[in-house]
Amino acid sequence: MSVLSYSENMIRFKALLLLSGLLFSSFVYGQTTKDANNFAQSMIEGKYGKAYKQFDKSARKKIKRPMLGLIWKGVTKQYGDVQSIGDFKKSQSGKSTVFSAPLRFENIGLNLVLSHGKSGKLSGFTFTALDYQVPEYAKNIAFGTEKIMVTTDTFELPAEVVLPNNCIKCPIVILVHGSGASDKDEGSRLSPNKVFRDLAYGFAVNGIASLRYDKRTYVYRSPESYTDSMTIYDETIYDALSAIRLAKSLDYVDTNKVFVLGHSIGAYASPLIAKAGKPKGIIMMAGPYRPLFEIIPEQYEFLFNRDSNLTKKEETMIQTARAEIELIYGRETTVDSLSVLGQSSMMRYYQQMISYDPAEVVLENAEEDGIRTLIIQGDRDYQVRHETEFATYEQKLAKTPRVDLKLVHGLNHQMINGESPSSPDEYFEPANVDIEAIRYMADWMKRK
Repeated sequence: MSVLSYSENMIRFKALLLLSGLLFSSFVYGQTTKDANNFAQSMIEGKYGKAYKQFDKSARKKIKRPMLGLIWKGVTKQYGDVQSIGDFKKSQSGKSTVFSAPLRFENIGLNLVLSHGKSGKLSGFTFTALDYQVPEYAKNIAFGTEKIMVTTDTFELPAEVVLPNNCIKCPIVILVHGSGASDKDEGSRLSPNKVFRDLAYGFAVNGIASLRYDKRTYVYRSPESYTDSMTIYDETIYDALSAIRLAKSLDYVDTNKVFVLGHSIGAYASPLIAKAGKPKGIIMMAGPYRPLFEIIPEQYEFLFNRDSNLTKKEETMIQTARAEIELIYGRETTVDSLSVLGQSSMMRYYQQMISYDPAEVVLENAEEDGIRTLIIQGDRDYQVRHETEFATYEQKLAKTPRVDLKLVHGLNHQMINGESPSSPDEYFEPANVDIEAIRYMADWMKRK
């Protein structure tokens, strides 16, 4: 349940299926910004025949003229009509000339990327995320950085340490991803936002070093890298423990002040990480209390009901997901395998969560090892609802020594400020993690 969780992954998966029809294997590109603009205007105005004339022979073999209109209509059905188009910029990519311009749809903004080759004809187009925006709190500030490697057995994960300018034995925090295959910035293909990069910059501004790394499932994507018995330990915990050991070996930070910040499912796992790795403390940021499989159907229901028109197919999907929950618990149900909640190979992954109570482990860590915990969440988070998840932590841990809880008004699952209610659309808009939330977490670590 990372920046784009199972629910967002569903949205993104649909988008990628849709956009995959726009990708061509040979990226060869156009001659002038005028050509690029003419193509975009033709598509926006529904003049698909005129746009199709710009394709070269190679592209025409891969997509027929009637499909062009269907593809574009599918995009606008998903994201709304185009409201505006920015200026095209020209760049070179090998022997290709690339033109890109931001398109503002009703729901999101995306870059339209076009390409022409030696023939001067268009041979491909696709959509990419808008560019990442460096947060105001990090502009014109130099940070110390070091490229290192987090290693667990045979898995080697590229990592980066970001240091404050005045770091002399400063505290360090390890950033642990949510679910899904994420890079060290915890970004995604269609989102311009990079939660972990924002956190690294924000913490450095506030005197805290950070270590972030590419997730194992991001670096090792081939099925041969895993077995059907993968658990949350394989996905998240083992590599976080390796990162703790690495952080404790760095001579330029305070190795007695190593913290772990887990986001989403990383937050859910962080009490177990702390139990084994013995950091000074953990920050559980936007983390669920209940097992992931119990939350997914609620995310689906929220997304499907956004248009106040729950279709029969959507209702069936929700009911199937709920039936699969019963299957995971071993109760009598109408299904005999997983489909909505993932593949049946995830059964062991989910079942391991049944007996796990993160609040109980937080208590054990506090009592047995003096490990401190901060549980922080935004009240606009629809992926991990504060009414159920944060409220349960509050009920179980509010009066516990070494445990602090903070509900922040106006923040979504990415800890980005905005207007209610939150929706997947805002994940496609350039924005940054709220500096006040970062400052609160940094101060919490420095006080400990």
